[in-house]
Amino acid sequence: DQEMVDMAHWLLHKEGLFVSSSSALNMVAALRVARRLGEGHTVATVLCETGQRHLPRFWNPAYLKERELVWPDPDTLSV
Repeated sequence: DQEMVDMAHWLLHKEGLFVSSSSALNMVAALRVARRLGEGHTVATVLCETGQRHLPRFWNPAYLKERELVWPDPDTLSV
């Protein structure tokens, strides 16, 4: 899912967090909930693992391309 890939790259480039696909998915869900709830609410999630084990797949541009996902441009990332 492109949204998950984009989130992982945003977290790395903007926050310095090297996360797994699972952690990126958790952040996507937390962000959606936070936007739905609006201001004045607190949303927490767990970033359950680093991206280290995911280098051959999730953090591999060729792997993403095979699955028709785009390697994000760090200069255009936003969440």
